[in-house]
Amino acid sequence: LKDESSLKNAIRQYAPDVVFHAAAYKHVHLVENNPLSSILNNIDGTRQLLKICEDAGIQNFLMISTDKAVNPAGVMGATKRVCELLVTDSAKRQKANYCSVRFGNVLGSSGSLIPLLKQQIENGGPVTVTHPDMTRFFMLIPEAVSLVLRAATVSKPGDVSILKMGEPIRIVEVAKSLIALLGRTESEIPIVFTGLRPGEKLFEELYITGEELETEDPDILTIPSGDTAGVEARELELLPEKVNTMIEKARSGSPEALYILNEIVKSNYSSQTSSQDRGTVYELPTPAATKGH
Repeated sequence: LKDESSLKNAIRQYAPDVVFHAAAYKHVHLVENNPLSSILNNIDGTRQLLKICEDAGIQNFLMISTDKAVNPAGVMGATKRVCELLVTDSAKRQKANYCSVRFGNVLGSSGSLIPLLKQQIENGGPVTVTHPDMTRFFMLIPEAVSLVLRAATVSKPGDVSILKMGEPIRIVEVAKSLIALLGRTESEIPIVFTGLRPGEKLFEELYITGEELETEDPDILTIPSGDTAGVEARELELLPEKVNTMIEKARSGSPEALYILNEIVKSNYSSQTSSQDRGTVYELPTPAATKGH
């Protein structure tokens, strides 16, 4: 994604009608431990791909986003939130069908829950769960793929589409069910609660404005022209400039990149939800705390 010449050559060689952008660092704990690399991969990679597609005249572009982009509690969700804004900005500037689609966890994908729990059970336990009340939305790979393709056909320029994922499921209940399905008991395979890691939330949210609209597909909602409620026009105008500065700081290894990331994301949600509604609020240390490190 960060290799400009390879991206240009691929677009030139295949001349796609539609680009599906699914490349990102997505594992929360890895992103939290490597925030500047994640800014460069997720945000700068998206910015670069958008520019190449714009220059090539590609009219259809869909970015895979995440429920973690709603009121982000950590770097991964924050980077994807900025990517959503960049896609909406690109769609508005060139009036092309560039959009994003949000959904939750995909069972069976790289690093997903079930293979990890299965391995822990087969190794004799314990099964590790961060918190007894933690919930997540889940979807199967075929469901996710078909709905992403469908979202590409119903979305309009700048939209953020949201896949309906049913009710959230408690992680501990998934662990208990899997222990039983593998023929073991909870006395044989203990469940250990390890506590929330940095960047994690007890629950994820797919919706933020409360004004999402139904589409012609009953399983897809949309936020027309993007999730920009509560954002002043001036803030959107300044977005490319702020992103440029953030990328420069990240390339130089400066923690200032994280302050800019925080500023962009918090300005987007501060007028829409209270701190209580946001759950875990994404906070950074004060400048003094990072000085000299």
